[in-house]
Amino acid sequence: MSSFHRDWKSAHTAAVKLARELNKEVGLEKFKEYNTPGFRVFSLPKRENRYGHELRCEVVAPSDPL
Repeated sequence: MSSFHRDWKSAHTAAVKLARELNKEVGLEKFKEYNTPGFRVFSLPKRENRYGHELRCEVVAPSDPL
């Protein structure tokens, strides 16, 4: 379950809404694919099971403001 956005603000808003819907932390990651920059929002595993890019992304919690 992930979504793609062109700007940080819309990605952050979507991340907060997803975090509240799932009642858990989600990740927000900047990427560049085919020379097109953007942001990806995705569900994160439990803290003890995070590796690689899951440790480098911005973590958005359900309690974060919109």
